[in-house]
Amino acid sequence: MNSPTGAARGNIALVANYESDVGYAWWLMENFWAAIALQAQRDGRQCVLAYPRIGASIPAKVRDAPIEIHEFGFSRAGPGAVLRTAKFMRAHGVRTVYLTDWPYLHWCYLVWRCYGVRRIVIHDHTPGVRPPIGGLRGLAKRLAFAARVFSANQYVAVSRYVGRRHVLNARVPAQLGVVVENGILPFDPAAVARDEVRARIGVPANAVLVALCSRATYYKGLDVAVRAVAALPDAADAPLYAVHCGDGPDLEAFRKLAAELGVDKRFMFLGRRNDVRDILSSADIAFHPSRGEAMSLAILEFMCAGLPVVVPDDESVCTSIEHEVSGLVYPKKDVAAASAALRRLRDDPALRARLGAAARRICLERYLLGHTNASFARQVVALL
Repeated sequence: MNSPTGAARGNIALVANYESDVGYAWWLMENFWAAIALQAQRDGRQCVLAYPRIGASIPAKVRDAPIEIHEFGFSRAGPGAVLRTAKFMRAHGVRTVYLTDWPYLHWCYLVWRCYGVRRIVIHDHTPGVRPPIGGLRGLAKRLAFAARVFSANQYVAVSRYVGRRHVLNARVPAQLGVVVENGILPFDPAAVARDEVRARIGVPANAVLVALCSRATYYKGLDVAVRAVAALPDAADAPLYAVHCGDGPDLEAFRKLAAELGVDKRFMFLGRRNDVRDILSSADIAFHPSRGEAMSLAILEFMCAGLPVVVPDDESVCTSIEHEVSGLVYPKKDVAAASAALRRLRDDPALRARLGAAARRICLERYLLGHTNASFARQVVALL
């Protein structure tokens, strides 16, 4: 039974944008859901999680948390769908809604408030660079936020860049925004048997290995990656190989491109893997040519593995990498520049070692999950 304080504050709705068994970077959101649910339980409140579809499995982090799970699709596609979500929340005594990547402003938030919702939190890890908005459009956004009915009560950014984007592009009032930088669980790359892992994936022991990890989509820039590797001249004493971990809708197209450019024997698309950290620990360089991120967990994994990271100068992608300190930054969409960065690292083991050591040190100092969870508990959970 809820305590009087818990009853007054009501229950919390956690809204998933994906099916329960999708995986990938959603593990971090599941980590946050569990933290919210544990605090809610201490307060005598209930957390209700809505998946649009419950797939073959439910992540252990969610399954083991005090969360009531429902198959229910939250939608803002028209008045009927919004009313349906509002009635779902009223039926479950929801007063707080925690959303991921929903619009900064929407009329559905007004409807929800009419049905008893008192606090809306939006955790934003949408990718990409967006220009500052001013003039009449900026004024309209400011007025919409001033009305306090079409907006959320709090906006959580996953990086400092996204926090700036909130203010300059979305025109979110600064007092409504907080930054909780993404973090990962650490691992020790030295504990991995490097040659055994390379043999398992078909990479020669003497190769300079470039690792990539992402969804297999054009937005992740994998066409740039294939072309950059294909542009590299051969080096018999230290041939460059690249492996990509991850599946996605464009996987076969990238395999076909690698074959067309004659690099399919040394640019391998391995698909979805459960040994990604072992592969990173056996690599020499990381490459993330994405066309947009919020704060890439893959890049943090590369850093933790002690790899120098090659990234484009898109601010949303390179936010955690400092040029010539923890990696090399090249002009975005410039295949020749990306190829030159890879060649420089291939040919200079001392540079690889220096940048990789700095990348790992920065990751361990700043981007661990413990830091992330402490910040989230202080700035978000405490206010729910």
